[in-house]
Amino acid sequence: MKKEVITFALVAFMAGVSTPVFAQERQETHKQEQTESKQARFAKFKTGRIDHLAKVMGLTDDEKAKFQPIEEELQQKKFGLYKELREERIKLKDKELSEAEHKKLLDLRIENKKKEAELEAEYITKMLDVLPASKVNKYATAEQSFGKEFQARKEGEKVRKAGAEIRKANAEIRKDGERVRKEAAEVRKEAAKVRKEGEKIRREATKAEKEKK
Repeated sequence: MKKEVITFALVAFMAGVSTPVFAQERQETHKQEQTESKQARFAKFKTGRIDHLAKVMGLTDDEKAKFQPIEEELQQKKFGLYKELREERIKLKDKELSEAEHKKLLDLRIENKKKEAELEAEYITKMLDVLPASKVNKYATAEQSFGKEFQARKEGEKVRKAGAEIRKANAEIRKDGERVRKEAAEVRKEAAKVRKEGEKIRREATKAEKEKK
């Protein structure tokens, strides 16, 4: 008996220990899946961007292969360039800014614009080393059109998501309506049963009255 109690206590202890461990493992797996999903979406975004730019600029496959690493490097450096500004905005989010803080943000934006212009000049020169000027000259137009197309896709995605939510809500409404109709049918059935019982009671009462007379 004592041995069985010890065994049970040991199993219970191990179960208590393993539950949070398994929960943590599931959480880590979920995080990893989310990270992989984000990475896949970002990779798809980059591929779509390059394809769009190449199409608008009229690049051949060979030109596209030479252009892609230059353009991706430029975007990576631009992203890094605005890191300080992003961090500062996050820090000051939902806060009533002082004049000094407004001025700091403006100074950062101005400085970043200058550095961004220098970067673009540097990388346009690199593009000219592998592409004809007539195609490099279309780069800014290609970027703008991609931005518009990307925004349109985002809006379309919002509309599709909203549509899916509406369809889901309608399905729930139909489901609830079906349940209400089913319950109403049950109520009518019970009401008919009650009426039938009432009619039976009235007949018996009438019969009883007649018998008394």
